[in-house]
Amino acid sequence: MSLNIRRVIEARKMTNKEVAARLDISKTTLQTFLSPGATPSLSTLNRIAAVLGCDVVELFDEPAVRTIPRTTATP
Repeated sequence: MSLNIRRVIEARKMTNKEVAARLDISKTTLQTFLSPGATPSLSTLNRIAAVLGCDVVELFDEPAVRTIPRTTATP
């Protein structure tokens, strides 16, 4: 599961600078949270979610749905 913070920021029409200021962190620190493989703490994710006005769950990509092909029943 990967983080989707950047998508939520864009959906809220906010800038990284604005989000960083509201979190009281540097823009560089925020960018580390946005980088692939980032693992911010749960408390940090809660703070980010609060600033973005969303649930923490929304900060994660949805898991891929595995499609199972249907089989046709034979009479």
